[in-house]
Amino acid sequence: MTDQRLTEAVLLENITTPEKFRDLIEKGITDKSFVIYPHVFSFIESYIKDFNKAPELDLLRATAPDFTPSNIQYTDYFIESILDNELHRNIENILGKGIETLNVSPKGALTYLLDHLGGMHKTTIRNIPRSFTDRDALERLQKVSTSAGTKKYSAGFATLSKYLDYYPGVMTGVVGRISQGKSTIALYMGCCAYEQGARVLFISPEMTRMEVNYRWDTFMMRKYMKDTIPNTALHDGKGVDLQKYKSWLDRASQRSDWVTYDAYSTGKAFTVTNIGLLIEEHTPDVVIVDGLMLLKEEEKIKGSWEKVHALSYGLKELVSTKEIAMIVTNQINREGATAEIPGLENISYGDGFGQAVDKVLTITPGPVKTQKHIRLMKNRLGPTMDSAVLINMDVEQGIIGE
Repeated sequence: MTDQRLTEAVLLENITTPEKFRDLIEKGITDKSFVIYPHVFSFIESYIKDFNKAPELDLLRATAPDFTPSNIQYTDYFIESILDNELHRNIENILGKGIETLNVSPKGALTYLLDHLGGMHKTTIRNIPRSFTDRDALERLQKVSTSAGTKKYSAGFATLSKYLDYYPGVMTGVVGRISQGKSTIALYMGCCAYEQGARVLFISPEMTRMEVNYRWDTFMMRKYMKDTIPNTALHDGKGVDLQKYKSWLDRASQRSDWVTYDAYSTGKAFTVTNIGLLIEEHTPDVVIVDGLMLLKEEEKIKGSWEKVHALSYGLKELVSTKEIAMIVTNQINREGATAEIPGLENISYGDGFGQAVDKVLTITPGPVKTQKHIRLMKNRLGPTMDSAVLINMDVEQGIIGE
């Protein structure tokens, strides 16, 4: 713990321009970061708003006689110090209240601590990444002229690339009725991104890790070896060509860029905060959340409509702040299942999900079990598909495509 008074003084006396003040704000500094001189910070903030310049040091002394400048050169170290001190105070307060609750109800104390300590990872409005659209304009030139400006992931459908390919910062929804192939399409899209070198985080509230792993093997063997082992055979362990399977596993084990989590190991549902922590740990390029309605909301929400809205925009915030691509599966209602062309109004439990995502891909039954109709009914980044396209979807053989 660094000296709070000294740290505050260093930061405040070095706010010599409005730009330096904005820099502190963008890094998460607020009036709550100050314990000794919150009034000085508030005065500087008001002065800059009124006069578009920072107050001189003599004016600060005259306005706040208790303020003592440090005369120490400013570095980013003091920003980290004041934020660490603020975090320390917040954790200390939460732990204190948790101990008080512990004397009444151990379970209540555990719930309180998990909710409030986990919630400290949520992004506040001041910490949301931002840019000055005018001031930082030239930064875009470099992004456009390098791979950072053109990076995208193929969804794996050659003739549909202009509809289905996606980028960092894009949230794609895959919707359909139960057992129509939502998980299959999401997993396949992840496999295509992985093939392009992406790191993938697969969150599976429904399927076990082994289910995902075996299906992944079937899909990826088809991609890399132009051959595969049927998915059922891998699950049953019967009729598996072990030599061929080992050949694939030797190749697969050379990378460590796909991480799968399921809810079965803990018996607890994922939350947006959980997913955010996993993203921080694994730094993926692409995140797949297989089952929006199986996530747990972190606040007391009465209806399913409110839950969908809260979860959808919580995930959307992660997509924006972490600069990742995300694929999320969700259901359509019964009316949508029988409609020739389902619409956004057919997404289960209101339109919150449809509003939050950038792309909405629907899956409906085809003429035979191994065929499906797919259609992009929303695309914030480009054209939508006027009609559905029939694709093959043979999960057993790992054949997904037109």
